[in-house]
Amino acid sequence: MSQAVDAAFATNATPGLAVVVHAPDGQLLYSRVLGDFALDRNIAVASGSKMVSGVVLLRLVDQGLLSLDSTTGAVLGWTGPQAAITLRHLLSFTSGLPVSLRAGDDCTLDRAITLAQCAADLSARALVAAPGSRFDYGSAHLTVAARMAEVVTGTAWAQIVAQQLGQPLGWSPQVLFYTAPRQQAGTTNPLVAGGLRITTQEYARLLGVVHNRGTHQGQRLVSTALVDQMGVDPYPAASTGTSPYTRFGLVREYGLTAWRGDGGPRGRRVVAVLGATVARPSAADPRGARALTQRAGRPGRRRLATWPQARPDRRLRGCSLSSSASCCRSRISKVRASSTDRRRQLEPAWSSRAGRLDTRASRLSSSMPRSCFSDFRRCTSMS
Repeated sequence: MSQAVDAAFATNATPGLAVVVHAPDGQLLYSRVLGDFALDRNIAVASGSKMVSGVVLLRLVDQGLLSLDSTTGAVLGWTGPQAAITLRHLLSFTSGLPVSLRAGDDCTLDRAITLAQCAADLSARALVAAPGSRFDYGSAHLTVAARMAEVVTGTAWAQIVAQQLGQPLGWSPQVLFYTAPRQQAGTTNPLVAGGLRITTQEYARLLGVVHNRGTHQGQRLVSTALVDQMGVDPYPAASTGTSPYTRFGLVREYGLTAWRGDGGPRGRRVVAVLGATVARPSAADPRGARALTQRAGRPGRRRLATWPQARPDRRLRGCSLSSSASCCRSRISKVRASSTDRRRQLEPAWSSRAGRLDTRASRLSSSMPRSCFSDFRRCTSMS
């Protein structure tokens, strides 16, 4: 594995990189830090904030202060179509709230206002879709969810996070949500979906809670049923509006504040955020594991890490931009025939070829049926 980590460090021109893998009981299985980085350094984790916010909100549900069916109408006094938005809609990014706003018009990035003011601003905006009918990846949903938490607890978001996770997980007071996390600026209107600063070691404890289905060192923090819902898409029939995977031609796989799927090693269930992956136990492999990859450079930049990784299958080399869909399907069938055994043997690695394959796959999307393209991308994916 060190060879793969070293290759990633060498080919990504980043000043620092850390990869950490823990066993279910928290035992450190693997750790490698390269360049200008440290596991105890407080960094901006951007979208890694979403899973933290999700677990905080699920704890409030577990305590009876909220429910997944709590509405903005009942908690925040919203009216009209917006009043039907539930906490479940907000955590699954299917609230219908607009997320692609004009520059300078996104209140979630305004450090001069409060979370309450931003939520009020969002309540006045027209929905882009009926709640539960469309997925849009963005910050507005969790801003409203956090405001619901503030109202039912009578406490600011920073204190809620400290009480619900900071104290039981032993986080330092420096674990905070900011409006502008890279500048460590703005705390009255925290960017709940992307403003957290935390150390790698502290974030690993949160992954342990998710992996162990709600427990930390024998203490139950969230019910098993609620944690399991993080890996379930509550609205599978919803269309996809804004998604970081749209450009790859892939369907969204999202639960409650976490990406989801069955693509983990040896058939393990995967729940992930950008920069961290939890591979849950399965019948094939009851151990499971959790991995955290973070890198320095511009603060908050990370690489999606699924452990272990596999090289793209060489038999797909013939599928180029000029290849026909039938050629692609034929090659995919050959890969599938022995994919399970072969992928276990492949050395996990990142390489510069991964970037070229990503570019090739993106170009293929315009000349290949979606179903074939999705299979091609999955076979050549580095994640």
